Amino acid sequence: MKENEDGKTVVKIPDQNGAFSEIELPPFMFPGQEEPAGQHRGLMEELNIPPQIIQFIRQNAKHIQIGLVTIVVAVVVVLGINSYHDSVRQKTNELLVQAMKVKDVETKNVQLQELYDDYPGSDAAIWSQFELAHNAKKSGNADEALERYQLVADKIGKNSPLVPMILLAKGQVLESSVKLDEAIALYTQLADYAGYSYVGKSGIARIYELQNNKPAALAVYNELKDDTTLPPQIRERLSVKNALLMGANKTVTDEVEGK
Repeated sequence: MKENEDGKTVVKIPDQNGAFSEIELPPFMFPGQEEPAGQHRGLMEELNIPPQIIQFIRQNAKHIQIGLVTIVVAVVVVLGINSYHDSVRQKTNELLVQAMKVKDVETKNVQLQELYDDYPGSDAAIWSQFELAHNAKKSGNADEALERYQLVADKIGKNSPLVPMILLAKGQVLESSVKLDEAIALYTQLADYAGYSYVGKSGIARIYELQNNKPAALAVYNELKDDTTLPPQIRERLSVKNALLMGANKTVTDEVEGK
């Protein structure tokens, strides 16, 4: 906002394309300001506005006008930014849906990566990276999967529902890579999340079995078996599992395998 050579106020207003154009504001006068006070009762007098306020408004009309225009411009800019963000969100979601429908994995990965590269700050980009990590995990590329899962973890908040999902996925990758101690560390974190206690603890017990640490595995399975929040079917399977670890006979083994 500025004054031109004629002393008139000029403001820049953004258009739909983001370009700015200058407009010249006409002299601003509040109702009742046209004539000197005392010669004519204007609208402000008719509204019984206190004389001190009327005088202040008339003396500062130009500054008030500038302030009002500034507010209007700010509102227009904010609305424009929000509209742009909504447009990007809709476009990226559509791109993600399109990519997820592709059956060829290589083509899908290319489209998912392009989405991430073009719109790295969008929610859809985070999901695209998450899917790329899954695809790398399925293909047996552990290093790439861990790198992509970590990339997602670095972009989300600690309260995101994706956090336990990433812990589980990374734990599985590390377990399949025989990095068992690192996997146990992630499963331990996972077990602290509501709804993931069984998955995390059973992962820990499974690794103890792989390490031939039978007492530690039994301790975890017993803890899960006594968890009354678990469905009866799961607790029953855990009881059978404990019997197996304690050296039960082949009859129990046949029962577990459904023979």
